[in-house]
Amino acid sequence: MKRTNAKNRICEEKGAAMAWILVLFVVLAIITTSIIVISRQDILETKNQKERLEAYYLALSGIEIGYAALMNSDSSPGPQYIDRFNALKADVSYSHTIVDSGNTIGTVDITIGNVTVDGKRWIQIAAVGKLSGSNMNQTSGMLIDPENHLNILRDTVVY
Repeated sequence: MKRTNAKNRICEEKGAAMAWILVLFVVLAIITTSIIVISRQDILETKNQKERLEAYYLALSGIEIGYAALMNSDSSPGPQYIDRFNALKADVSYSHTIVDSGNTIGTVDITIGNVTVDGKRWIQIAAVGKLSGSNMNQTSGMLIDPENHLNILRDTVVY
């Protein structure tokens, strides 16, 4: 039986170190690529969430604009527009551009109309917020009881 010492064994395993280095390199490349792909996906999702939230708040501002218009009156003790709106048969639509410090944030399309839900007539304010420089749109709605203006349902489904 021939005895080999450590020096001879290392000399007999030529190229083993290169194989281990290649395996280690491939493993590190896979891990690094995975981290980069996951990070990129997280950044894109965060950007989409930010745009979705901004469009949602644009839609909410549209609801507030429509509500303020309905609750407004020409003269102090005079009737509010909502009282005159009851006689209208067609929906009223309005588009408003939201600007902050000279920068256009987006547009809001506001529609006010009458809807019937479960046999009861409501005045509906629907708003679609459209973010500038993006395809992101969000919709929000509000229902107002024409008989009791304090009975309001916010963030409702648009009918």
